[in-house]
Amino acid sequence: MLPTLLTLLIAVTNHPTPSRPAAPLAEKVPCEVISAKDIQAWTGRAMNRTPILRGPRESTCDFTSPDAAITITARRAQAKIDLPAELGNLKAEFPDSKLSGVDGLGAAAVLVDLGEAGALLNVFRNDRDYLMIAVLGMGEYEKAKQTAIRIARTTLDRL
Repeated sequence: MLPTLLTLLIAVTNHPTPSRPAAPLAEKVPCEVISAKDIQAWTGRAMNRTPILRGPRESTCDFTSPDAAITITARRAQAKIDLPAELGNLKAEFPDSKLSGVDGLGAAAVLVDLGEAGALLNVFRNDRDYLMIAVLGMGEYEKAKQTAIRIARTTLDRL
């Protein structure tokens, strides 16, 4: 189930390539400010971090263990993010999941309840930049949700 959810998350957050180049991501990216030691302290699980994949408009990394995975992705959109459309996309991709807002994270933040599979948190930092954190395989939504929020808050504080 974990590989299927990861594939679905990639599809949900994969946007068409724009016709003109976007401004690059900031010097520091989320995967550079969150360590495997941080993740272990917050989850109680030893997890290995994959190398950071970094392009001009996106960076991503995964923290993995045999039964869990955390993915952190930062993206800069070419055009302004249409928040209602993004919410519609999330509802369409996860029709059986509950969406809820999280106060105090960026301009807007939306949690997707994936039940026992975990949680997906999208933080819209401004009208072009967003952070996606997927916490999967932790066994329950509440723990996954708290982990995702903690990662997001710490990331935003450290950038």
